[in-house]
Parts: sequence; C-alpha cells; structure tokens
Amino acid sequence: MYIVNTLKKMFFPIGLIGCLQIAVLAADSSNLDRLLTAEADFEIGNNMAANTSYLGLIDSVSEDLPLRVAAWRGALKSSASGESLESLLKRLLKNEMASVQLRALPVLGRLRLMDEVVDNLLIAGMAGSDPVVGVMLVELLSSRNGVDVHSRLVGEFSNSNDQVKGAIIEVSSRGSGRANSDFLMELIFESEEWSEQASESLVAMNESSVDEYLSQFYLGDDGVSADHKALAIGLLRNRGAVAYKDDFYRMLIGSEPSVRSAITHALRDWGEAGDLDTILRVMGQSKESALRSALSRLFVSLAQTQAKDQSIAIGALDKAIASADSSLKATLVKMKQALIRESEQASKVN
Repeated sequence: MYIVNTLKKMFFPIGLIGCLQIAVLAADSSNLDRLLTAEADFEIGNNMAANTSYLGLIDSVSEDLPLRVAAWRGALKSSASGESLESLLKRLLKNEMASVQLRALPVLGRLRLMDEVVDNLLIAGMAGSDPVVGVMLVELLSSRNGVDVHSRLVGEFSNSNDQVKGAIIEVSSRGSGRANSDFLMELIFESEEWSEQASESLVAMNESSVDEYLSQFYLGDDGVSADHKALAIGLLRNRGAVAYKDDFYRMLIGSEPSVRSAITHALRDWGEAGDLDTILRVMGQSKESALRSALSRLFVSLAQTQAKDQSIAIGALDKAIASADSSLKATLVKMKQALIRESEQASKVN
C-alpha cells in the first residue's frame, strides 16, 4: 500500500497511463526502487539525498519520458539551495524537450524559493520556447504571483509569438494597477487583432480605477471618436458600472448614432422603474427623432419588465403628454397605447 500511495502521489501530474508506464518500464531495473528511495528521503526531509537520487535518474533514463518527468519534478522540489535550483532550472529550460518541460515545470507553482530568481529564469525561458511551453510559462508565472510579474509579462508582449501574446492578455486580467489596465486598453482601442480578447480581460479585471479611467478619458474628452466612445460605453456596461448610469443619460442628447445605441443597450441592462421619469425628461429636452424613438422603445421595455404596476408608467406618460409639443405628444400617445395593449393582453392570459 505504501508503494501504491507513493506512486499515486508522485505521478498523479503525469496521469494514470504515465504511472503504469513507469511501473512496467521499471520492472526489470532498479529505477523504481531509486524513485521510492528518493521519495522516502524527501518525505523525511533528507532533501540532499533525495535530490542526488532524482538527478541520477534524470541522467540515466533519457528514453523513459514518464520516469524522466517524475525525476525532474522531484529534483526541482528537493533542491536544497537557491543556487542548485537556479542551475537545475536553467538546465531544464535550455536542454530538455518540450514534452518534459510541460509536465515538470508546473511543480514550481508550489515552490516559493527564490521567487525573483525563479521568475527571472521563467521569463527568460519564454524567448524562443515551444509555443505551448511559452503559454504554460505565462500561466505558471501568473499563478506564482511574484512581485510585478504581470507588469513584466506585459513587457514581453511585443517579442512573443501569437499563442504567448494571447496568454499574456488573458492573465493580465489578474493583475492590478495602471500598467495592466493601460496595456489592455491600448490593445482594445488601437489593435484590431487583439481588441476583442483584451476587452474580455479588461471586463474581468478586478480594478475599480478602470471604470474611472474609461469615463474620464474616453467619455469626457470631446476629441475622442464616436467609435471609441461607444467601445468605452460597452466596456463599462459589461463591467456592470451602474454608477455611471446618470452620466449616460446626460450624454444622450446630441450623441452620435453609435454612441446612442451603446448607451441605450447599457440602460436597458441597468434600467429600473425609477428611470421612467428620467427617460421622459430626456425625450422632452431633445428634438432628435432618432433619439426620441430609441428612448420610447427603452421606456416601453422598462415599463413592461421593471414596473410592477403599468398604471405608474401610464400616469407618467399622461403627465408628459400634457406638456409635450405636438411631435413628442404623438410619440408619447403611441407609447401609452402600446402599454395599454400589453396590459390588456396580459390580463386575458391571466
């Protein structure tokens, strides 16, 4: 039972098949005994002896992939000093095949030794690595969460292959501070290739300053294009930045079609019965038929989905009709008729 449990613990990361391969390939040799001895030494804290055994296995089992992976993982976790770990990691990143790197390196996610040195080596190892290994290194670095590691990954973006670039964008959502948010926003607004993926990461980013930055620099600047404003509004909408709802209502009058569409989509998501009076007020302030039409649809939608009693919405409409100009009055009457029809149909169903 000790052997079974030890094997399960040691080889779980390489899967059941790999474990069985090790047992079969080691059956006619001393390799299994050497593995068990190394593991036993490691369990009792005899790291030096364990490390020596693991390194010996690495040197002697070049054709046995599962056993080689297990030996590398053991060697990494049993390294007794910073220098030995650094030397071992350099060897693994420089000389070992990608299939071994992929299975052995993740053990570093649980090691907190020499964080900065390990992170430096892993970042350096990204250059020229197999694309799949490069992606794994990005994930590993992010999971280790070393000092400024996400900012440093951003610095590697331009020199990386497309797979690694995608991974850097994805893990940037886990970072914090302006370096990561600025990186993502630059891609969103300036890069056609990476804009969509960067948007997903920015939406997922747990950084409150992102909302303020989007509002201040993309919505508050008259020099920003309509397309960029609409994109910023969509990001705020997807981030659930409901605090900016009143700002969106103020922006509606005189806004470009793309901006108006983005705002009304956000207001439909965030709307509540208390917004009905605000919608009618904005309709009264604007002479734009397109805006009035968009707001009329928003009003009816919110009245149907958010107002518990249709009479509240109809009462608000009656009040607005009394003071509206002829053009707006015709629109308001149509809205009222639509709500009455909807209410009558709902009564028949019930």
